[in-house]
Amino acid sequence: MVDLFRKNWGNLASVAGLLVSIVASLVCQASLDSLGNWGEHEGPPVITLQDDGRNTLVEINSGIDGVRVEDLRTLLVFARRIAFNADEKIDELLGELKKGD
Repeated sequence: MVDLFRKNWGNLASVAGLLVSIVASLVCQASLDSLGNWGEHEGPPVITLQDDGRNTLVEINSGIDGVRVEDLRTLLVFARRIAFNADEKIDELLGELKKGD
């Protein structure tokens, strides 16, 4: 596997150099209930890659063989923790609590 990665790295780097901008998003799908209320039901997360023109390049969802809803939800939790710097804030809080002892 590592050798395959090394052999293809040059090709991947060449293709990546052609791309101007890619936006990755990982969101849960919210549905519309019978009364017209958004977000009453949250579906499984979906990963989407879009170019700078907002054209969808890739969409990864639980409908693809081998992609499990649990894995997408786990990825969503980790992505939120990174986006909100949760780990750093938790470490900071624990440090403050230790000072109080």
